[in-house]
Amino acid sequence: MSKRQLVLIRHAKAASKELPMADFDRALTEFGRQQASLMGEHLSQKGFLPQMILCSSSLRTKQTWETLLEIFNASLQTQAFTPPLLLSDDLYLSSVSTYLQTLEILPSSIETVFLIGHNPEIEAMMDWSLEKRPDLFQDKFTTCAVAVIQFESDSWAIKAKSGQCLLATSPKQAGLRANKL
Repeated sequence: MSKRQLVLIRHAKAASKELPMADFDRALTEFGRQQASLMGEHLSQKGFLPQMILCSSSLRTKQTWETLLEIFNASLQTQAFTPPLLLSDDLYLSSVSTYLQTLEILPSSIETVFLIGHNPEIEAMMDWSLEKRPDLFQDKFTTCAVAVIQFESDSWAIKAKSGQCLLATSPKQAGLRANKL
């Protein structure tokens, strides 16, 4: 049986919902870029690099991925690390069911997938995947938080509550504070 790693990432901190713009078009703040950079460094240091990225097509999720990619390329000392990216409107304000349908069509040769999305859907996917919620996320899955979940499966037709959490982290846990701007 093969191992599959699903890396769930909530987008980094975005512009306020109070600003006069569509939710879909909210950009990352400077603090959000710092969050994504820190999480990119952390994931890279731990050896979690994607073979495929599934990303909501909203501006803030795309910018979160772009920031992560910059950090991965810097850590690998290359500009050539460009794993396949699926940007999809279907992953914006989505559901666990849609996430699962998207994962199930991936080839079995892909073992590590980054799923970059929104709450409450990312959090719901984590809860669907695990028997027990990681202690760090007892209250909520904060902006740019990451959960790496491993499944024993020969395909991406994964089963509910069958994942094992390998890593649960957030920018705050890694030492980034809003007042450090």
